[in-house]
Amino acid sequence: MKSKLIFFFLFVQCSFMSAQTVNINTVEVCAGQEVLLPVTAASLLNVGALTLFIHFDTTNLTFLSIENVDPQLMGMSANLMSVPSQLAFAWSSTTPVNFPNNKLFDLKFITTGISAPVSYNPGCEIADPTGMVLPVVYFNGAVNAGLPVISSQPKDTTVIEGARAFFSISSPNAISCFWKESQDHGTSWLTLENSGIYSGTTTTHLSIFPVPLSFDKYQYQCVLTRGDCLSLSNPATLSVDALTPTENLSSPGKKDLFISPVPFNDHTSIEFTLPEDGNIVLQVMSCLGQLVSEIELPFQSKGHHHILLNTSEWRPGGYFLKYTLLSTNQKSYQVVKIIKTN
Repeated sequence: MKSKLIFFFLFVQCSFMSAQTVNINTVEVCAGQEVLLPVTAASLLNVGALTLFIHFDTTNLTFLSIENVDPQLMGMSANLMSVPSQLAFAWSSTTPVNFPNNKLFDLKFITTGISAPVSYNPGCEIADPTGMVLPVVYFNGAVNAGLPVISSQPKDTTVIEGARAFFSISSPNAISCFWKESQDHGTSWLTLENSGIYSGTTTTHLSIFPVPLSFDKYQYQCVLTRGDCLSLSNPATLSVDALTPTENLSSPGKKDLFISPVPFNDHTSIEFTLPEDGNIVLQVMSCLGQLVSEIELPFQSKGHHHILLNTSEWRPGGYFLKYTLLSTNQKSYQVVKIIKTN
């Protein structure tokens, strides 16, 4: 019984390995490119006649021609049919030919860059010179998009002068990438290299540290590559806040903002004095420029104010506290560095 099972297994295995097949291959290309899609045969022996009907996606593929026909198929006719939409191939010979592992021909298309199937329609038949139909297995193929897919775009980022800025992108099929920088609102772009303040310029995570104030409103874009295909990310804008007020902004005063205790632990007290009525915004950012907390006080009267801030969930380390006053006559702010202990 055991020997019979082994014989059956070997018979099935050999039968599978010697199966006669005709295959439409699958290729990847960029949008707007010409593509050669091979139709190949394996273990196809003693062939005297061939009839194939091949359907393709006419929305995303434009048929151009038949290329690189195997010399054994000399005299093969090929026609583009509209009803149904398909390519029809016919060939016959009184002399048998063999295709042990051959390309029969190439289908030449122009693609839109969207994946499109190419498949056999009913009616395909391959026979020997006597007219006996051969047991052939037909495998469908496709012209697939080779463009890198962007699953998440880089986002606009705001950091404090001297902090670290991050830009990231993700793609399920990109092979490589590189980052570019624009200093003129996207008019021109410079390819970045890992040097000085830049790192990760050929990875999906670009880092800039420390960020100069002069980089305010610079833009960053990632170029993803897959073979000869490129995809560009959306540009992301870097905004840089100064640690000290600029000339066109007035400061509330050197001693108008107080933090206690210094350093602090689970709570900190913020005290400030307003020179006039206005709206107050308090923002706490990490050293990497990430917004940790933001408090908006719609209207506060002139004079002294006090806020108790719960910091129990903050990680130990340095932070920047930015206090902004929006009044009728001016916009003013102060920035101080604060430290949380364990």
